Amino acid sequence: MFPKEPVTTIRINIGIFLFYYTLSKSRFYAIYCRGSYT
Repeated sequence: MFPKEPVTTIRINIGIFLFYYTLSKSRFYAIYCRGSYT
């Protein structure tokens, strides 16, 4: 039905989104832990 290009671009976009999501999440947890320790 669909060509392969849109599927790959959607997968790449999801991968980039998950990467930045985990990055921001880890950064948030690091700031939170640092704030709780001090």
